[in-house]
Formats: sequence, C-alpha cells, structure tokens
Amino acid sequence: GIMNNIINKDYEDEEIKQKLEVLFKKLDLAYPDKCITDLYNDNNKEIVEIIVNLYSKLGYPNVKIFLVSYGYKYEYKKLEEGEMIISNDGKTLIYLNSTNPSAVIKIPSGIETIRDKAMLYAKFSSLLLPKELKYFDKYALKDKYDVMKKIDKIEVEDGNQYFCSDEYGFYSIDGNNKKLILYTNNKLDTFNVPSDVISFADYAFNNVKKLKTIILSESMEEFNQYALLGNKSIKQVRISANIKEFRPIVENIYEIKYNTDNMFKIYYFVDENNNNLFIDKGLIYQVLPDDKLKLVKCLYDDISSNSINEYTRIIGDYAFADIVNLKEIEIPEGVEEIGSHAFSCSGLRKAVLPKSLKILGEYVFSQCDYLSKVMRK
Repeated sequence: GIMNNIINKDYEDEEIKQKLEVLFKKLDLAYPDKCITDLYNDNNKEIVEIIVNLYSKLGYPNVKIFLVSYGYKYEYKKLEEGEMIISNDGKTLIYLNSTNPSAVIKIPSGIETIRDKAMLYAKFSSLLLPKELKYFDKYALKDKYDVMKKIDKIEVEDGNQYFCSDEYGFYSIDGNNKKLILYTNNKLDTFNVPSDVISFADYAFNNVKKLKTIILSESMEEFNQYALLGNKSIKQVRISANIKEFRPIVENIYEIKYNTDNMFKIYYFVDENNNNLFIDKGLIYQVLPDDKLKLVKCLYDDISSNSINEYTRIIGDYAFADIVNLKEIEIPEGVEEIGSHAFSCSGLRKAVLPKSLKILGEYVFSQCDYLSKVMRK
C-alpha cells in the first residue's frame, strides 16, 4: 500500500517522478541502509523499473498487482522459480526475481536486451539465454553489493551472433574473436585458453573452485589481472609469447569488494620468447616501443627491499601498492616517472628518489603509515 497515496495510473511519468522524489527522500530517512534515492537518480531507467526496484528494496517481491492496477503494459511471467517482467514487445527483460540460489532460469525466446541491473536481486545457479540476445549489461551478473553472483553455468542457444558458451564458460563475440565473461568449469585444474579467445572480462574467474593453472593462448595480446579477483584456487598463470600488455590492478586492496587473499599467491611465468614482458625478482616489466622499461607491478607481497631493474625508466600506477613487507626502497638512477599511488598502503619506512626523476604522480606515498623519510639523491 506504500504507493497508493502517491501514484495514480492517470498521472504522466513526469508527475509520478515528482511524487517519487518526495517519497524517496522520506524513505531514505526511514531506510538509511538501502540507498533508495539512488534508484530515482538513475535517469536511464523507465519509471516502471524504478518502482519495481523500489518494491524489491523494501522487501516486496511481487509487483504484479501494482503493475496491473496502475495500467503499465508490461508482460508478467510467473516462473517455477520466480517471476519476470518483459516489455510489451517481448524484446526486453525489465526485471527478474528468484529467491532460490539453485534455480535454473531460462530467459524466453525473443529477448534481445537484458536491461541494466534487471537481475540484481535474482538468485540462481544456471542461466539459459536465447539466440536473439544482443545486449547483456556488464552488471547483469552482479548482486546488489556490486559483486559477481556465484553462477555454476550459463548456456547460450545455438545461433546467437553476440554471445556463446562452451564447456569452459560464457563469452561475448566480436567477429571471429571471443572475450571470456565468466569461467564456469569446476572440473578442470588447468585451463588452456582457446585460440579464438583474445581477452578476459573483469572478475571472469571469480567463481572458480578447482582451477589451478591458466595457460594463455598465442592469440592473446593482453592479460587483465582484474579477471582473477575473487578466485581462491588459482596458483599460476602462464603468459604466452605474444602478450604485449599486462593490465594490472590499479586500486588498493581495501577498496576492492572481492576476495583478494589469493592475489599475491599466484605465480606468473612469462614465455622466454616474449619480447614485450619479463619478470625479474618478482616484478613484471613491459618493454616500451623506445626500449624503455616500465615496472608494471610487484607480483608478490614478500618483496622487502630494493629490487628494481637498473634500466627502469617508469614505475607504473599502484606498482607497489599494498606490499606491506616493503620497508625501504632506493629507486635507481634513470627512473624518470613514478605513477600515482605507486607505493600507497605499503609498509614503506624510507624512500630514496633519483636525481633523474621528472614526474611524480599523485598520492605516491598515501597511507604509508610508517614512512618517516623521503629523500632525493
């Protein structure tokens, strides 16, 4: 009954929005932990989506009565494991609700778009997607805490031009190439990345339980460290000869919502024929086009003293962030640039900077609680 005194089905959307703005401010005071106003501030959503999400946040899972009563022309489907709301033309999934974590959800044939956060509050273990699906929002597989759901399987109907699935997981398709969105195989301990997979999405390996080793394919040109966030089992990553870029995590661990306990326990190996990347004393470097070395990332948290290659010219953003065992660092002569947050949240006590340094990024030593001395040669 919370909407009965607020919305009349004869009102236009703009009038409804004005009333919702007043209502949401009151609800924010009543439910400060639910961030109700965020729903209203999302201008990309249709009014029905805002209301549906509001009902969910307030603990009312069934919005069918509301939609019918107030004249919204959306198709409502009662599922064995929940309910969904679909646009009147049958092409857009507006909302999906399921309270069973073991549910197998089949998205109906004809659905081309799964709207942003349409499945935010849905619980399920398996998802079956139709061949007509074209748009799948990056937040579609996340929960209300912005963390990837624990999903055992995603299957895509044959004939889809934009997405596919196989024994390893779920992918997006771009021409002849694929991007791994979510790895779902919980039987293998080694994943030899197929030759047509060229990249990984963030959190792609969040669900792994048994996987120990990832062997990158020769067709891949970049490795995304964010793909490993949340995993608890991976022990090693083998970087192939053609990888040109190692894309590191560029934020502090305390800012990350995913489990990070395993991140510094993963061992990386770079193919000896790789001319773009190499590892030296636990640090991964990129060879830039002008033959300068960029220190991209400290891979392990047991680095305790100076170990930077003497030919290094750039130290990347967050390169030593969260390395709590790092006590002292003397940056070698020749380094010209230190990226932002390079040593943030580390255990650094003393840092010596070179005369050659030209660029010092923002917050390089932020939250280094034990740092007492920074000097230049």
